Order: sequence, then structure tokens, then C-alpha cells
Amino acid sequence: MTARLKLRMFAHSWISDWNHGNAHFLRGLASELVRLGHDVRCYEETPSWSMLNLMKEGSEKAVDAVQLFWQAFPTLDIRFFSNDQSFPRFAEDE
Repeated sequence: MTARLKLRMFAHSWISDWNHGNAHFLRGLASELVRLGHDVRCYEETPSWSMLNLMKEGSEKAVDAVQLFWQAFPTLDIRFFSNDQSFPRFAEDE
């Protein structure tokens, strides 16, 4: 690879795949781009719809799912943002 790309990827959830089939594809894509040496940041709104629904199934199940996510995808740089008046400043800082 001759050039390192800076990629910023937004998804409604990276950590929870509750009713979010695209999460598997997106995680795989981002992980492969990181493996190839690119600078990848993944952004997730907090609280995400998918995570809120996962937590409704029980806190133990949600904790297990989050732990499994980090075990499977330790190289992903997940950053959380609020979709409110603070977002423009957050985006500028990023």
C-alpha cells in the first residue's frame, strides 16, 4: 500500500447488531481496512436505537454482547456522538 487513507464511517450502531444485519458487513469492512493500514474511525450515535433495544432484553445479555464485540473487533476505533447541538463542535474536533 502506498497511501494511507483516513476513513470516517457512520453507522447507527457498531457495537450492537440487534436487528441490524448490516453491522456484520460494516464491522468486517472496517476491520479489513484497519488491517490494511488505513486510519479508520467508526462513529455511533449515543444512545443508539440498536443498543437501547438490546438492553431491553436484559442487562446481562447486553453486557455479554458488548464484551463479545470487543473480543471480536479489538482494533476498531469506535467513537460516540450525540445528535444534538454539540455535534458540530464534535465533528470539528474530529
